[in-house]
Amino acid sequence: MVKKRKKIEPKKVIKENPNKAVEIQFFWLVSIIIVVTLGFVFIPVLYHQIFQKFEYAGVKFEKIKEGQLIFYHGQFPIIYKGNFSAVYNVYFRNDPRNNNIPINTNLSLSQKVSISLNDNVHLCEDMMLGQAELGKFIPAFPFVKNVTAGVYNASVAKEYNVSQITCKNASKDNTVLIVQMSDTPSIEMGEKDNCYLLNIGQCQYLETTERYVIGVMAQINGKPLA
Repeated sequence: MVKKRKKIEPKKVIKENPNKAVEIQFFWLVSIIIVVTLGFVFIPVLYHQIFQKFEYAGVKFEKIKEGQLIFYHGQFPIIYKGNFSAVYNVYFRNDPRNNNIPINTNLSLSQKVSISLNDNVHLCEDMMLGQAELGKFIPAFPFVKNVTAGVYNASVAKEYNVSQITCKNASKDNTVLIVQMSDTPSIEMGEKDNCYLLNIGQCQYLETTERYVIGVMAQINGKPLA
């Protein structure tokens, strides 16, 4: 008996497409270009959102640069008698998150505000900036009808024919702010209610006034100062 031989079929040879490898390389190249391009677009945006914008004491801030100067711009809505009055734009020179000047009292404002400068305060380089901060912020509240300025020292007041303002001038309707040099900066209650001592340390005038401003904002917003 003769055995039948099995028919051996030739193996199929699968030819590889020479263009496939090129297509894969092209795909990865395009993908990398897209990823890099999106990185250039979105990384600065994310950086800006994470590091340039922040909230502190209930106020939203944005770090901005104008020429060589850096400002911390915040917007604070002013509500008066239950109605929206205005948006106050603050431009701090110092990062409020890093301003740790202690505020050891509750803060309030009355319809009249008197600002008093004690001895040697005028020698501080940033005096004008600090005064401008107070002079811009306080009248922004609609209930503040009058803002006056004077000096603490009686002899200086007499010599220059200006008003003498001390804690004795404080009342329910008159808030007194006394700006004075001190060993260390702080904000304290004076010897009478509604009188506040802005102790500016050794000429930390602007930092102290900015701390006072954000302190008032925090108290109105019901937010703690970190």
